[in-house]
Amino acid sequence: MPTDEDNLETSATDWVIDHPQTTPLFDRHGVDYSCAGKSLRYACRQAGVEPEAFLAELLAMIRANGPGTN
Repeated sequence: MPTDEDNLETSATDWVIDHPQTTPLFDRHGVDYSCAGKSLRYACRQAGVEPEAFLAELLAMIRANGPGTN
């Protein structure tokens, strides 16, 4: 499950590694999760997506689907 350390400064890549079930969300919004370790905030801005809204949707998806399976 998400921790207090999971936030907009966590790299987009780390989000997908830790929660692979969120890949479709990144794809749907066009947020690049292979962005060389750039923060989720940066990746969202590059895609023209509101970072806080994306994070809220991301956390809701993780809570609904449970922790990732790596």
